[in-house]
Amino acid sequence: MKISEVAKELNVDISTIRFYERKGLVQPKRRADSKYREYSGEDIGELKSIILYRKLDFSIEEIRLLMAGEGNLQEMLLLRQEKLRRQQEEIAGSLALCDKMIADQAGEDLDVEYYLSYTRQAEQAGYHFPDIMPTLDLVTKNLQIERFVGFPLAGWILQSDLLRRMVAVLFLGSMVAIPLIVLVISIAECVRGEGSVMKVVVGCVYCIMFFTAVATKVRGEITNESEEES
Repeated sequence: MKISEVAKELNVDISTIRFYERKGLVQPKRRADSKYREYSGEDIGELKSIILYRKLDFSIEEIRLLMAGEGNLQEMLLLRQEKLRRQQEEIAGSLALCDKMIADQAGEDLDVEYYLSYTRQAEQAGYHFPDIMPTLDLVTKNLQIERFVGFPLAGWILQSDLLRRMVAVLFLGSMVAIPLIVLVISIAECVRGEGSVMKVVVGCVYCIMFFTAVATKVRGEITNESEEES
């Protein structure tokens, strides 16, 4: 089947299928007599699985693990269930705040302190609100911690957003600190006349390349999230 026919059968956009192709989740063969891809029954079955997993809000990396047979579906479902319940609680908190502000006819003269106080009281009463930690969440996602499901304590860590973020902070902190420490030591040695200027230059270039790569990766993840949602 051609991609347009597959898209129609699965009720998805052609761009969505191409996105999954770029991510390597499905790899249809090209016809020998043309440049067009030919989707087999197996390819369509894989696409159906991908669509189902996306409806569960699994990430591309999680789907990749499942498609490769490296992920435990039941464990991942339990983790997803816990995360979705947390999100449901956060939605309830945000909805209550929204209802409160509408009832109060909040406008341009918004009393920010009053509503922040309201959210603190609501949290004490058991409500939850979304955490504002997108960068750490991206780092946590890039760590692909789901690969460690099944290892000792891994399930416990994965169930806690706080512990996941602590792992992300430790990882990112070490990745940032190590090259900077090496660079500072090289500069100190050079100042004392014991080091090499070339070593300092190489250290500077490495740090620039490293931080550029991190920034590019974060921007790429944000773009991928937008493409997935579309």
